[in-house]
Amino acid sequence: MEKETAKNTETSIEIIHDRNTLRVFFKNILYADTFRNAVYIHTDIGILKTYTTFNRFLGLLKGDRRFLNCFKGCVVNMDRIEKIVDYDFCLDNGEKVQIRKRGGKKVKNQYLQYLLS
Repeated sequence: MEKETAKNTETSIEIIHDRNTLRVFFKNILYADTFRNAVYIHTDIGILKTYTTFNRFLGLLKGDRRFLNCFKGCVVNMDRIEKIVDYDFCLDNGEKVQIRKRGGKKVKNQYLQYLLS
């Protein structure tokens, strides 16, 4: 099981940010959201903006189970969640990511199931 975890932490995607190709490791992604025609990837070193559709970005994540859709146009890395407070995920860097109100119980349960697996 440890090998599988180590393998997952080395998974990455390549994106175009400021006309440069960057490799972003999944373990460094806090969460990602979309606005207009761009996806904003929030990482340990800052926010990386890439011009793609959110669905195409989700395809790059290859269905990695650590990413949870917490509201429309936003996924959070469940490995980076420290706790849940009301309708927010509190991340290990102090940021908060909102959980959708409608269906929020289901989102919280998906996170709890991930923790138990």
